[in-house]
Amino acid sequence: MIHRRFVLLALKFLVAIAALSYVIYIVDWNRSINLLQHADLRWLSLGYSLSLVSLFVAALRWTILLRAVNQIFNVISAYRAYLTGTFYSLAMPGVIGGDVARVWLCYREIDASVSLVTATVLLERALGVLTLLILLNVGITFFPIVNSGLGLGIAPFLAGAGLFGVFVLPSLLRRFARDEGRQDGYGNSRIIKAFSLLIKELVPIKSVRVVHLLVALLLSVIFQLLDIAVTYSIAQALSIKLTASMLLVAMPIVYLVTVLPISPGGLGVREGALVFVLAQFGISAADAALLALTVFVNRAAVGILGGLLHLAGGSRIGTFRKKEI
Repeated sequence: MIHRRFVLLALKFLVAIAALSYVIYIVDWNRSINLLQHADLRWLSLGYSLSLVSLFVAALRWTILLRAVNQIFNVISAYRAYLTGTFYSLAMPGVIGGDVARVWLCYREIDASVSLVTATVLLERALGVLTLLILLNVGITFFPIVNSGLGLGIAPFLAGAGLFGVFVLPSLLRRFARDEGRQDGYGNSRIIKAFSLLIKELVPIKSVRVVHLLVALLLSVIFQLLDIAVTYSIAQALSIKLTASMLLVAMPIVYLVTVLPISPGGLGVREGALVFVLAQFGISAADAALLALTVFVNRAAVGILGGLLHLAGGSRIGTFRKKEI
């Protein structure tokens, strides 16, 4: 088992290295150096600032979901946890590295089980994917030719199914909680048992109501739009001609691809996907690659800030300590 995990991790790193090497290779470095030397620092600063603001919106979304399950987590503490999670998502293999860090930091402060905190983070992820599908459907209305070229006809169905699934989940969990004592009647199939075990882990969020999900979904939309604005600001700083409507198609696709567990933290895959999608809009591969790398540097700068704040506070900061009972 350990050997298999090591092989899978090694393969993920190989994918990341190969994809990132390709992106670096196709950059026109002479032109890129010139663009970077004349980059508008005001747009770059705006992009970095919007990154920090977007994480605050995400932190607010998380606290709302925690309040829905009767757990109080200060929004500032949640924001610091998000910043720290951004650092760990860069430093740890796998997309969930940052989520694991957030769960641990939250668990250390509030009187809640790990399974409950984890369930709220999983719900956050589900709302995030749903938001990307919704924005993608909005984006392809502006560029129907891209829809046919990339085969996105299934996107409306997935968005509708996801919207339905997210909003019936609390009801399913409450029903499962009531019937938990009779779960032997669900059958002996391994698949059914695995599904029952998964649902059981999510039972702690059974008190979440539709109104909580609607507010959290609205904040998810704001968060993703701010993230798109970050890429737009960086593109403007580099004099790369992109419109907001283009990014409304490109960025949801890029982030949905990044969800696939084929590289550590989506590294390389995210940049390669951005180059491929922007090519559909006539953006040169060299410019798209430069944009992708600069967006990654911006994200790394946010992560470094989170890491520095975490190291500066450490266990001495009360917001990161488990409450005394």
